[in-house]
Amino acid sequence: MGDRISISFVNGDWKSPAFFSHWAGTSLLDAVEEYLNELREETDALEYPNSQPLDRLEPGTVMVDFIRWITHTPYAEMSTGTLHRNRITHNFYLGRDSEDGDNSDNGHVEIDLTDRNNEWMHYCHCGNPNCEAR
Repeated sequence: MGDRISISFVNGDWKSPAFFSHWAGTSLLDAVEEYLNELREETDALEYPNSQPLDRLEPGTVMVDFIRWITHTPYAEMSTGTLHRNRITHNFYLGRDSEDGDNSDNGHVEIDLTDRNNEWMHYCHCGNPNCEAR
């Protein structure tokens, strides 16, 4: 039982570890899109863009910041209460790649950070028929 999915961020040859959710399903992609739109607004307004790894959209740093962000939003409660005692006790975990966890319901989705002028590109990595490009 669950609604499993995993995501990773990519930018050129760089790729983040995989972020897995046991319960969020494709609603995790809505969270990613909201996060990236907020990040884009913030980085577009910077006086000195590209001065920090997050500003350059380095995938590993984006993943760390996404995890920070998601725990401070209603998305943290996507499942039956991910946060207990102000800790992430279940639902979310990391793996080295898409094969290092369970994404059997919705597959693995890579988010291409190189496309900053249009919509963020989501595409399937695993070929799961339940996982569709957005």
